[in-house]
Amino acid sequence: MVRNSSNPLAWKIKDVIRLDVPGAVSASVMNLITNHSMLSQVVVDDHRKTSFVYIPVDMNPLSILSLRLQISYRSSASSIPKSYSSSSQRASQLSNGVVTLMFDEASGYPKLWHDIGSGSKSPLSINHIYVDERTPNDTNIFSGTNVYDFTPELGKQKKHNLWPKRVQPTIVANGPIVWEVSIQLNGSTFVSLRLLNASLSPRLFKTLQIQTFTGELPSNSSGSLLLRLSTDINSSIDFFTDSNAFQRKKRSFSSNIPYSGNFYPLVGSAHISDTNRSLSLIAERPTSITSPQAGTLEMMLHRRIMDDDLRGNDSNIMDDTVLATIGSTVSVSRTSARMSIIHMTPLNVHAVPSSEKPPRPYVSPTTEMLSENVHLLDIRRKADGGYGLWLQGLTGTTGGTVNLTNILGGFKGALWSQSSLDFRLSISDTRTRRIKWRGEKTNTFMRDSISPISHLKNEQHLVDVRPESILAFRTNFSTNFLQTSRSLHNKL
Repeated sequence: MVRNSSNPLAWKIKDVIRLDVPGAVSASVMNLITNHSMLSQVVVDDHRKTSFVYIPVDMNPLSILSLRLQISYRSSASSIPKSYSSSSQRASQLSNGVVTLMFDEASGYPKLWHDIGSGSKSPLSINHIYVDERTPNDTNIFSGTNVYDFTPELGKQKKHNLWPKRVQPTIVANGPIVWEVSIQLNGSTFVSLRLLNASLSPRLFKTLQIQTFTGELPSNSSGSLLLRLSTDINSSIDFFTDSNAFQRKKRSFSSNIPYSGNFYPLVGSAHISDTNRSLSLIAERPTSITSPQAGTLEMMLHRRIMDDDLRGNDSNIMDDTVLATIGSTVSVSRTSARMSIIHMTPLNVHAVPSSEKPPRPYVSPTTEMLSENVHLLDIRRKADGGYGLWLQGLTGTTGGTVNLTNILGGFKGALWSQSSLDFRLSISDTRTRRIKWRGEKTNTFMRDSISPISHLKNEQHLVDVRPESILAFRTNFSTNFLQTSRSLHNKL
């Protein structure tokens, strides 16, 4: 089989991709662009009734990688090679040689996070809580359903800890790419805890992946499944959320309002901190989070609503992965925004016919990658051949300098004009300075009540992008550049 992996970000990404290949027991992988063999690891996941192939990749910005996989499949359950099947061996720890998660000998619960390099140790407990929900009182507004309102029942009989008194962390994978432990919870719910090889995934080598499969839950009523991580970090009642890695907001848990009112939107990452350490959680997709007590983060993983309001897709999120990191306050603050963008915008993998020719080696259109503190939000091509470009300065960082002509090779020699203001404004100001396309006929930028900004004066088109800012630019068109940009569009 042939798979194309694409990097949608303007950063060089060194990471591990995971392919779902049911029945696989071994794999050999070749890079079709360089014709070199690549490292891979097959993990048989008995809980999910499938196999995963893990492949480390090193991809240039906005590039495409083409892989050919030779897969050996099992003919029956009895023919699974012992080295590839999930064992019944109990794990006392989960370690990739850089960080270690220790398990309690008696209960099997996670109990300690150990950063081997720094020597720091932090107590860490992981729990999954299912909370029953009542039907909202105001049925005229909510149509008698819980779809638009989180209404938890907080009595002892209405909260269900999905972790039994004793669990058995079972070794599923033991390197060299991934180390994984699986834990069966009550019912058919289970959780996978995973660490990646430090040299193959430098952004995640100190990060615990928590993947929860939501099976049959212990109640016939509407409810929500919460993931709770607790440490000894002295964070008081304050926690922080990052919105799309754009703005970092301080939140506080208040006992003066209902418990449900203390959940805040999580689109990216959230963390709690004291002077030395931080606990960070990064979600795969938008959800909500709170911190009900010092040292604790509580994330909503899943909602199960029994009443249908016939107003949308009733599909549920069953198997998402959450990233958890405990590290120095400075390090977590600096890197969490970038990690959240990479986690929410992962390397894409596409199936292609085996007969299709692989992309040419120069598929990456960039001449240099962006600063790790600056995110390329979007590039849009309009009918007249010109481009609009949006850059974002990541929160928690120092920002960075960007040479606009080096983002894409086809922009060499182009003239640039800034077409928006810095978005670090109040909501009301931002609304009046919103960028708009004038229309498909003219395809030029227009800003509400804002006079045009002159062309960038420096010949190198260097732009300073501040943290928590969004800048937009447009090209000034010439005949030669129109031809170049159309050629660039064809490559993209």
